[in-house]
Amino acid sequence: MTTPSEIANQLLSLVEAVLSDLESEHAPGLDLPRVHGGYLVGPDARADLAFTLSLLHEAGVEQVAGLQCADIALDIVRQLDGTKTHSFYSYRTAETLLRFGGLDDNPALKAWNEADLANAAEAIDSSSMLGALAAGQLPNNYAVVLTRCEFDRFRLGRLPDEGVLDTLIDKVSALFTQLPTCWLDDFGGANFDIYTPDVYLFAEPFAERLGTAWSTGFQRVLSDVADLATPQGAIVWGRSTGALGVVMNIELGATALSRALTDDPKGWLGRAELATRQISGWFEDGLVNAHKHRSTMFYRGPQRRLQMTFDLLGKLVQAALELQKADPVDAATPAASFQAVDRLIVLDPRSNACVWTHRGTGVDFVLPFVGGFWVDYTSALRWPGTYEVPVNNNQLAAMLPVVHADGIVRTTFGTPDSIQHTDGQLEVSFKQFTPLDSALTAPETPDTPDAHAVDTGPIAGFRHARYRVDRRSVVVDETLRFERHPDTIDGISLQIPETSKRRLLVEFETDHRCTTRVIDTAGMLAHRSFWNEHVRVHEIDLEPAPEINFTWKVTPQLLVACTAAGHWYNRSLYDALGERTADHEASPLLDDPAALSEFDVFHLHWPEWFTGTDPDRTREVIANLRAAGIPILWTQHNRKPHYFSDARESYRIWCSEADGVIHHSRYGREVMEADYGYGDHTRHLVAPHGHWGQRLEPLRPAGGKAEAEESLGLSPAGLRLGIIGAPREEKNVQLVIDAVHACKRDDVQLCVWSLAGEELPDDDRIVVAEQYELVDLEVYARRLFSLDALVMPYREGMLTTGVAADAIGGGLASLVSDWGYLDEALGPAGIPYGSTVEDLAACIDSLSDDELRSAAAAAAALQADTDWSTVAETTYNFIEGLVADH
Repeated sequence: MTTPSEIANQLLSLVEAVLSDLESEHAPGLDLPRVHGGYLVGPDARADLAFTLSLLHEAGVEQVAGLQCADIALDIVRQLDGTKTHSFYSYRTAETLLRFGGLDDNPALKAWNEADLANAAEAIDSSSMLGALAAGQLPNNYAVVLTRCEFDRFRLGRLPDEGVLDTLIDKVSALFTQLPTCWLDDFGGANFDIYTPDVYLFAEPFAERLGTAWSTGFQRVLSDVADLATPQGAIVWGRSTGALGVVMNIELGATALSRALTDDPKGWLGRAELATRQISGWFEDGLVNAHKHRSTMFYRGPQRRLQMTFDLLGKLVQAALELQKADPVDAATPAASFQAVDRLIVLDPRSNACVWTHRGTGVDFVLPFVGGFWVDYTSALRWPGTYEVPVNNNQLAAMLPVVHADGIVRTTFGTPDSIQHTDGQLEVSFKQFTPLDSALTAPETPDTPDAHAVDTGPIAGFRHARYRVDRRSVVVDETLRFERHPDTIDGISLQIPETSKRRLLVEFETDHRCTTRVIDTAGMLAHRSFWNEHVRVHEIDLEPAPEINFTWKVTPQLLVACTAAGHWYNRSLYDALGERTADHEASPLLDDPAALSEFDVFHLHWPEWFTGTDPDRTREVIANLRAAGIPILWTQHNRKPHYFSDARESYRIWCSEADGVIHHSRYGREVMEADYGYGDHTRHLVAPHGHWGQRLEPLRPAGGKAEAEESLGLSPAGLRLGIIGAPREEKNVQLVIDAVHACKRDDVQLCVWSLAGEELPDDDRIVVAEQYELVDLEVYARRLFSLDALVMPYREGMLTTGVAADAIGGGLASLVSDWGYLDEALGPAGIPYGSTVEDLAACIDSLSDDELRSAAAAAAALQADTDWSTVAETTYNFIEGLVADH
């Protein structure tokens, strides 16, 4: 299990590696260029780099890329443009200086002259922004940021009037206690987002001066975020998420543990561990890759790529420092870190601002109802990789009815007029359709000088939406009404974006006149979220009318970790389901619960191929699957491990743990229940083995049996019997050889392609007697189609045989033993012969052409029920229920 100190070390190693790459690829000596990627490198990036290096030094990392962290950090501060350094970058400059001895009487600054000291004093001073804060021209989070600036000036002995700090402390305390929920309405207008947990982190250095306003608020918000968080981010709507949301999971966990402010330290450490794993993928060549094939919001665009890189790295080192102080504890498993929840989290009871968060039942999402700007704050389903919305967009509202009129786009935006939550269901209503351009817009800040948009009036009307969870699907019933003539509305639509990470099955249902389509959007700049590019959009285009009723349903692709993803059984099963499923080989993920947790289900075939037969290793792998939190599904092909007849204990363990088991016959289920037993929780499905006609039929010779036998060098025969498939202990090939030798027919031929040391009599009727070897499918098909009937001489001891699927797929008659599976699988397609040499010899002697034709016709008739599309549909429904109820 992972401890706080281990995660701290991982974070420090990651930051060192990224900075080393930066030094090698972009900034030799960590001397930032004046221009990078066509954009001027400002004091924000430089201050953040100095801040990060100072934090590394505090964490015990004295060198990066062979360079002294202290020397580089102080040199950067010395060269900052003090007049252009403000807010966040002021306090980061101040804290860099504090870590290395301050501004006064500091031997580390002995080379600095008066101008250098004056410049640094100006860089740490953002008091000029206090007037704008008092006038309400800045977001509320700036109250916390500027308080930290003044607090740091106080610690440096450079604060002229401590009363200003006291006033700011009171203001921040009032912000934290303004709402009983302790959330922060940043811009006003129910603007709740990632900046609520962020401001608590900003305020942490002066938390003691805030008292319970900080500690109580932090704990309350921390509890909410534990239910809102996803593995890809603590908060996944609004601005400053994506990579910053991933890091937020680490920051919150680290602070909660270091200050002992959570009753779930293991859960928060588990979320931090998963986020640490995630965040490493957000860097390449020394830079954050948040702008590549995905997007940030406008104010964190490519012009701030360097600054964002250092911002993230600084947060990671701060988290590492907190984790170094935390008490030892083991991180929770992925499953325990993101437990099932269905909760309506109220952010502001006065305005209906809230978020519905749902995890479990095979479907995960967060649905916010808040104010904000553009589609980033709309009430759309969110779960990165599955449900996403475009960034920086005032046109493409996703998963909401959109009204096009007057040359602008409107939808239901902000908090609802009414809202009601019950378990797995939410009903909301709105009384108007608001232009996206007139939704709450970010006020001007030093980083966003012109963020205002033109206001245009709403359309009076009504929207009622009932969201409900149905197994793995989200179903939304929509009623729309408009208080203006339909002729004045140009179009009404709803779009559902899809990422390449996970396909979506989207269904629309309505009696209203409409068209639906799927549009390729891959590579388009407008179709990018914080996390991914949207490769397709599902769209319904509804004809304007006074009232419209329709339903949309979205089901995420079922992600399956398989133990034999390339095997033709697995391929036939999942290929038949198309885009509803995506299966991946599980073998490389055995010891990685985090990777396994990204799947919906684990599908086991042939355990001995996957984990071997060692009971301890079997238990270890099962423990990893339980840690991942995904159900175990086992298709039982065998009664005991192949080639390991003395290693049944591993099968017994899998039987006791399996959440779902697929049997190919009722006989097989009864046998396995008698041999091993199952857990009380285990669900069972009896589904036939799919036939192999789709593989065999294209290889059937045009000339039928005659052409097949000629290609194999066989002479014509009145009755040709064959034994195919791998040797098995339960497969009595000797019995068939002896029976043919004992029978009286002289027109019979026996072809044995399954020898394994049997004794052969001197009998010309045994025309082929070859040791078993795996051959190309084309050769296998020619052998099959050269026969009049297959012989299946199986004794008790197996569960199923793929040869029966060959017989059905090829439309061939079969002579079958009294093994229970064959009667159930083949029915009239199998001609029973009994169990002895004498029984089979008599059957061969009495066998008529009519019997063969009847059995062959019965085999062909079984193809419909054993077609892979039929089998796959049954299997899919079983897995859906297994996942939904896990």
